[in-house]
Amino acid sequence: MIEMQGGEDLRYTNQLPDYALRFHRGLITVFGIISLGLLWLVLYFLIFDFFPVMAGFIFFVFAIMAFLTRFSYNNLKQYTNLNIIKHLNHEGYYFYYKNSKTKEEIEELITYNQMDQVIIGHTLRYIPNTSNAIRSPRIIGARIIIVWDNGGEMDFRIFDIEVQDQLDGWIDRMRFHDIPIYMTEKDVGSVPGEEYINKFLGEGRDLEELTTRFSVGGRTTKKLEKY
Repeated sequence: MIEMQGGEDLRYTNQLPDYALRFHRGLITVFGIISLGLLWLVLYFLIFDFFPVMAGFIFFVFAIMAFLTRFSYNNLKQYTNLNIIKHLNHEGYYFYYKNSKTKEEIEELITYNQMDQVIIGHTLRYIPNTSNAIRSPRIIGARIIIVWDNGGEMDFRIFDIEVQDQLDGWIDRMRFHDIPIYMTEKDVGSVPGEEYINKFLGEGRDLEELTTRFSVGGRTTKKLEKY
C-alpha cells in the first residue's frame, strides 16, 4: 500500500522527499554491492577453494541480501512509477494520477458547486502485535466520502485520514463552502463501492448531521459496529 505524504494546506502526495529518495537509492546500491560480493565469494569457494559448506552458508546470506535488494527496489518503484496528488483546495477536490509505466494519466477537479454532500465515518487500521495478536491495537481513522454530481449521476470520491487537525481542516473548509456534512460512528471501511448509493443515499441510511467534533487518531482493541 502506498502511503500519502504531506497534509499542509490539505495537500497530499505519494512522492517521497529528496532526502528519502537519496536514502533509498543509496540503500539499494549498498545492498546490491554486498550481494555481488557475496556471489563472488560463493563462486570462489566452489571453484577455487572447493569448500561447499562455506559456499552454502555464504549463498544463504547472498539470497537474503538479494531479496532485500529486490524488495527495496520494488518498494521505491511504487513511488517513482506513480505520481498521485490529492488536494482539497479553495476550488474543490483536486485529484491527479500518473503512471509513468502504463502512461495512464488522470486529472480531475470536483468543484464545491458539484458537491452534493460529504459523509464521514470511522475506519480501523490494524497494527500487528506479535506478543498478543488477539488484542492487537487498531488506529481509529475517518473515511471522508465526497458525494458529487458527475454529469447528472451521483458519484463518490473517498479520502482516509487519521490526523485530527487535518480532519478538522477538511471539515472547516467544507463548511466554509456550505457543503452539508453527515456522519456515523460506525465503521464504513468495509462498505464496497458498488453499495455506496444504497448504503449512504438510500432511504434506510443511518446518518446524522455532523454537529460536534469527529474524533480520530485514538487506538482501540475493540471492533466497531459495521455500517
